[in-house]
Amino acid sequence: MTRSQLQWAVIPYTIIVTLNMILFHEIGRNAYDHVWEDPVLKNFTTTFNRIPINGTASYNGTSGNDTLTLNNTTIGALFEENSEHFYRSVLPRNIFVGVLLFPLSYYWHIYLERFFPARPRSIEKNEKTEFNVNEGQEEEVVKRWIAQGKIKRASVSWWNTFVKWVLHLTVGKLWFYSLRHLVDGFVRWKTVKVILGNFKSDILVSIFSSFLSISPLASLIGFIVIPATKRVVFGAAVSTIEGVFIESFFRVTVPWVVQKEFVQQILANATESIMKIQAKGGVNSTHFIDEL
Repeated sequence: MTRSQLQWAVIPYTIIVTLNMILFHEIGRNAYDHVWEDPVLKNFTTTFNRIPINGTASYNGTSGNDTLTLNNTTIGALFEENSEHFYRSVLPRNIFVGVLLFPLSYYWHIYLERFFPARPRSIEKNEKTEFNVNEGQEEEVVKRWIAQGKIKRASVSWWNTFVKWVLHLTVGKLWFYSLRHLVDGFVRWKTVKVILGNFKSDILVSIFSSFLSISPLASLIGFIVIPATKRVVFGAAVSTIEGVFIESFFRVTVPWVVQKEFVQQILANATESIMKIQAKGGVNSTHFIDEL
């Protein structure tokens, strides 16, 4: 593929990814502030943040500061927003990482198509036709010849499509998420020890969550009908639509669910259980869930 095709592909990709992050940020920003102010939920989180747990966790019970610390992170910090400014730090950094990795994703699809073509290389000629075209122009030229009736394209190879799909969902996601984790860690100026410390868990979570999204179906559709040079852009567009829909859905439903009587009862019961744990002076961290 020509370099110009890559350059033209990265432009819409960057625009779509940027729009994706901005929409996701703006839709979700301050969306749940009033939810956290719900009296029952607020009582639960306040009580939960102060629970003393013994065992592998460290516990500071001096001066009334009963705060659980796990790996130097307080439970209360889980409810705090990211202190980084989105438009000055988070957005530029994520755009940089995305654009940096884009050529690898682009050529991943190119070579998948080269080794496992969606359609056989041989095509039926209806008349004498010259086939001296550049590889970068092949898709456009073939489409024009089909429209002119000069050639008849072979049917889709479903076996090749299935192989590409499986490789993309396994090997492709593994190398991409692994590389993204490393690059993202370095641009955040994290040490190698910190980056590798949660490497396995982050990769497994990323791969698992991708299977809970529309990504597998979008990938399959892409391998069937979308040219290899446009698949990364297509995937980014689908991801944007899905992200906006899901974030909007949760923005509407979460406040409604929290107000439901059965959820309020569950939170009240959990708060009462935690208060009983506090009265006992704490429990071993390995049995914390069982105590609740």
